[in-house]
Amino acid sequence: MRYINETKQGNEQNVVIGPSMGGLISRYALAFMEKKLAETGNNAKWNHETRLWVSFDSPHQGANIPIGVQKGIQYFAEEQDVESAKEFLDKKLNKPATKQMLVNHYTNDTNLPVGAPNFRNRFQNELNALGMPQNLRKIALLNGSIMGVLK
Repeated sequence: MRYINETKQGNEQNVVIGPSMGGLISRYALAFMEKKLAETGNNAKWNHETRLWVSFDSPHQGANIPIGVQKGIQYFAEEQDVESAKEFLDKKLNKPATKQMLVNHYTNDTNLPVGAPNFRNRFQNELNALGMPQNLRKIALLNGSIMGVLK
């Protein structure tokens, strides 16, 4: 945001649109900048100069890939030695961002819907502590329930 503000032409305020994970990243950045501005008063460094933030189909309460699908992929990777399943585990399900986002992750070793150990709760707690950016207009567009309920 600072780079954008330093290089933009004119003095119009920014419009930030964050689709999917971009909605979470932009939420974090904008809320973090507002927090730092309140703490330091350093307007030149921490003012995001944003008038509108659009979060588009962003999983603010977590994402869901059914646990049966995840366990099926794990079975084919580990028990059946299927290369494409191994690749999916390594390149998709076991990535830090996936572990942070999935409400229920196959590595949780419980029958309860729990995220990946040391990833999901830490990420969601940090995001919740920052909250939503406040000093701008907010629009959220989504495809799904805002209740965060697994179905």
